[in-house]
Amino acid sequence: MRQKPGNTLLKLFAIIAFVVWAALAQAQAPVANFTASTTSGCGPLSVSFTDQSTGNPFSWNWDFGNGQLGTGKNLGVTYYQPGTYTVRLVVKNSFGVDEEVKTNYITVFPAPAASFSANLTTACVPATIQFNDQSTVPPGAGSIVSWAWDFGDGFNSTQQNPSHTYTSTGFYTVSLVITSSTGCKTSASIGRYIRIVNGISADFAFSQPSTCQPPFLINFQDQSSGPGTLSYLWNFGNGATSTLPNPNTTYSSAGTYPVQLSVQSNLGCSGTTTKNIVVAGKTTDFTFPLSICIGQTVTFQNNSSPAPVSSQWSFGDGTNSSQINPAKTFLTGGTFQVKLINNYGNCTDSITKTVTIITQPSVDFSADDSTACNPPFTVRFQDKSPAASTWLWNFGDGGTSNQQNPTHTYTSSGSFDVTLTITLPGGCSNTITKTQYIKIKSTTVNIINAPTGGCIPFTYSPLAQIQSVDSIVSYTWDLGEPGAVYNTQFPVHTYNSVGNYNIKLTVKTQTGCVVTTSIPNGVMTGTKPTAKFSFTPNNTCASSPIQFTDLSTTSAGAIVQWDWDFGDSTNSNAQNPVHVYKDTGALVIQFIISNNGCRDTASQPIHVLPPVANFGYTVNCANRLDVTFVDSSLANAVYGPISYHWDFGDGATSALQAPTHSYATLGTYNATLTVTNGPCSYQITKPILLINESADFAINKNPICKSEIFTLKATTSDSLKIKDYTWTIGAATISDTTRSIDYSLPTYGNYDVTLTLKDINGCMNSKTVSNYIHVSGPVAKFSPNGLGACVNNSVSFNDLSTPANGPITQWTWSFGDGTQQAYTSGPFSHVYSQTGSYTVSLMIKDNLNCADTSTVANSVLITSPVAAFKADSFYCPLAPLQFVDTSTGSGLTYVWDFGDGGTSTLQNPTHSY
Repeated sequence: MRQKPGNTLLKLFAIIAFVVWAALAQAQAPVANFTASTTSGCGPLSVSFTDQSTGNPFSWNWDFGNGQLGTGKNLGVTYYQPGTYTVRLVVKNSFGVDEEVKTNYITVFPAPAASFSANLTTACVPATIQFNDQSTVPPGAGSIVSWAWDFGDGFNSTQQNPSHTYTSTGFYTVSLVITSSTGCKTSASIGRYIRIVNGISADFAFSQPSTCQPPFLINFQDQSSGPGTLSYLWNFGNGATSTLPNPNTTYSSAGTYPVQLSVQSNLGCSGTTTKNIVVAGKTTDFTFPLSICIGQTVTFQNNSSPAPVSSQWSFGDGTNSSQINPAKTFLTGGTFQVKLINNYGNCTDSITKTVTIITQPSVDFSADDSTACNPPFTVRFQDKSPAASTWLWNFGDGGTSNQQNPTHTYTSSGSFDVTLTITLPGGCSNTITKTQYIKIKSTTVNIINAPTGGCIPFTYSPLAQIQSVDSIVSYTWDLGEPGAVYNTQFPVHTYNSVGNYNIKLTVKTQTGCVVTTSIPNGVMTGTKPTAKFSFTPNNTCASSPIQFTDLSTTSAGAIVQWDWDFGDSTNSNAQNPVHVYKDTGALVIQFIISNNGCRDTASQPIHVLPPVANFGYTVNCANRLDVTFVDSSLANAVYGPISYHWDFGDGATSALQAPTHSYATLGTYNATLTVTNGPCSYQITKPILLINESADFAINKNPICKSEIFTLKATTSDSLKIKDYTWTIGAATISDTTRSIDYSLPTYGNYDVTLTLKDINGCMNSKTVSNYIHVSGPVAKFSPNGLGACVNNSVSFNDLSTPANGPITQWTWSFGDGTQQAYTSGPFSHVYSQTGSYTVSLMIKDNLNCADTSTVANSVLITSPVAAFKADSFYCPLAPLQFVDTSTGSGLTYVWDFGDGGTSTLQNPTHSY
């Protein structure tokens, strides 16, 4: 049954066709028909339509139901969307039109959606993976009837949800093709979907601590690899643990610690690794010579452990170095704080030490022996100075040596000063003098408590006074009788017989000297005498002589000695003395008599009547003829009136107690004072010296050389009348008690001289002569030809000295390195073999033997420079690039050439490229 179309076009078409058919009912109209290559299938579905109409149509109009139209006889079309499609064909020939409509003729089935999953996508080998089909079928698509799996390792499966075991590591692409009951096929593929790994590879890294000293903080970084979710367990070897992936721990001391990392995967894999972590503390230290001289080049030795990556030095004098073991020359003395900063890569550390630069090095010496009792005396000297390069010895007896440890023989007695001058390699020197260091002196022996004696039995302990430069090793006493020989220092001996004994002492010194002293009759022993005496008169005037008479009883043949003490502080050893008293009043006479050393004593009172005359005087220095007399007599008015009579020695007299007298002329006058006190008189005469000595003087040479010794002498004064001489030479004042002095002047010029005399009366005279002494001579001056030189190169010197009274005839150079050389003419040069700063001296002499010396400290700098620097070799253009000098040497100057035409003279310049 033909179905008429419901739309307007179809109706119109039907009407027209009907009309045509009706009109042509008598002709042969076409009959429309067609077939399809397939009427159902999965999209996209390609269908070929074939015309089967009859009546030889010549026009075909197709409607395929999917919105596509066609006018060909046989056409093909593709259906993309699932569904059913009605196909219509209208044919036409000359006789009419016919239509064929096939409803729901084409059916396009929907395709299923392929999809899958796996329980693991990363796993350890061997790994069994469970695959799950997750494909879906839309309505009308039927059902999935087959599955085709490709696991990417050459294996396949047709199960819906297969499991597969991978036995090799790698990445695998998995594909699934599904087929529905309608015959539709769909595929899904995931590239590198499955990763099969060997398992967990446990590994870690760690950082070095950022501090050089404990405690040390170290960071750990996990570098493990493996499938799944990893968990961690760290054991740091210091008792601490952690489960963090990237932990840190603190070590309280340096050492080697076993660090273990255990890694576990949720996929069942695990791995462990252990590493020995060396936590090394840093020891920053450096050494330098204990004795460093100005100008001496020394090496600072970096003894740090471990060896630093780089070092930075600050020497405390404004200079620096970036060398590991720099060489340094200090040009000034003093104390410097030297700081070393070491960069160890992971940390920096520093140390500061005090370095003392000496202008004068320590100098000392010793000797194997320094004392002897007799020459010749050979002494071995030992230098105890550190690091000296030259030595100059002066042994004090005219002998010298330049050996370090010389031997010298002294050939005469005396005390000798020993002087040692040393010079260090850097040029500084020092001198030590040990005064009277060598003593060669004969040993003297005295028995200080003999002669002596006493009554028998007499016990005697002799005492020796010994002067010796070395020790006494033995004593031998011979005390004069059998059995009286002793070898001790302090013997004790008792004499039981009367007699006179010669005593003797022999000593031996440590150096072998033997000295003997003896005292004849050194000990006398006897029986006790009876002391007795008389005197006459008594109770008499002090001016009257008194006769003393010995009345003692002694032994026949004995040596008798008398000792009188008259009670007025005067004594006598005569047997029967006569004495005039110097004191008055009640006095006591003490009398001791010795009978072969055995003594007895007697005493008697005596009364002496005053007066005792005495006086002094003073001279008026303003008028040296005026004298004031001062009475110091002993008198007492109890014994009667006191009167004075002065005879001044020039015919003038006075009765005053303390008169003043003017003499007519200078000279010596004998003044007499007579004092009367009651019935007694006493007279004394003393010389009065009236003087006025002139302060004239003379010099033995004038003009003189600088530092030349000259003699000034007072010429007209009587030294017996002068108490003190005072010389003023320029600004210096010298006091002396002799009439001449030896002196020298260290600088050129004219000097005033003043002589001041103080005479025995206390009066002063002086004389000044302006510009009296003229000191002249050549003036030494020089300069090195340049600031210095390199080691082993010649340095020349320019003589800038000026002569005075005559030409310069000798130049003596001390080059500061222990070398001294004398010249009679120029040129002057020297080769230094060591680096350093040297102090050079020049001494000149002229034809009058006048000399002068000039010394220039650190005048020559000898170096051995090594050029070096550092800078970053990669940097941004136009940015300032810092260049750092790392050269060694002293007194350096710099010339930089940056390679692009730029230059600099700075030590550490910056430059932009």
